Amino acid sequence: MPPVYRADHTAHIRRRLRSMAVMCLTGAALAGVAAGVLALLGSLSGDRHRGLLRAAWAADIVTFAVALIGLLITFVIYLIYRRRRAELDAAGAEVYGELRARIHHG
Repeated sequence: MPPVYRADHTAHIRRRLRSMAVMCLTGAALAGVAAGVLALLGSLSGDRHRGLLRAAWAADIVTFAVALIGLLITFVIYLIYRRRRAELDAAGAEVYGELRARIHHG
């Protein structure tokens, strides 16, 4: 009996989505830790270094916003992937079939 090929033609898409989500969650977590550190430094320093702390808070907020936007984009891409998964699997199987045909006939 010949072996049955059970390819997962969209695994690379899921791996990419997972890595995007992990990267964005890591950024959000680091921004949260930085916010805690900045809050602690703000309470310890009082009015000294007010401008530096304000700039650090702005950078932290921007970092957190970028991480959240990245998560939102990842979620939207995931929804698109879920809608088109069958079509992508069929296209991948067709390409694989053509490749196998060329290998065996060439």
